[in-house]
Amino acid sequence: MKTLDLALFHAPGSVVLTGRSKGFVLRGALHIGDFDVSDDVAVVVVPEFMTALHLDFFRGVFGQSVQSLGREAFFGKYRFECPPAVLADIGRGIDDVLADESGVPGGALQLTACLA
Repeated sequence: MKTLDLALFHAPGSVVLTGRSKGFVLRGALHIGDFDVSDDVAVVVVPEFMTALHLDFFRGVFGQSVQSLGREAFFGKYRFECPPAVLADIGRGIDDVLADESGVPGGALQLTACLA
């Protein structure tokens, strides 16, 4: 079992993980794509002082994983130790990724808002 401690990847003094580009960088640095196809399981630790994990950051780190694995397999591969508010953010991120059929980064909801 591998531990991914997100406390090591936030700006000092920050209580929010945000930014899709930061998420993509972290995905690459942690070799998440390779991990997705391995037999290993990861515990993702989000420290108690973190208050939110924004959708863009989640999509950057885990969006491709959710798309390829699906909800159940994703939660079988990645186990989250985090505050309840962050777990709710993760759930919303998964819902957003799975609902997105537009192929547009950011999701179908943003595309709809742009067209309105």
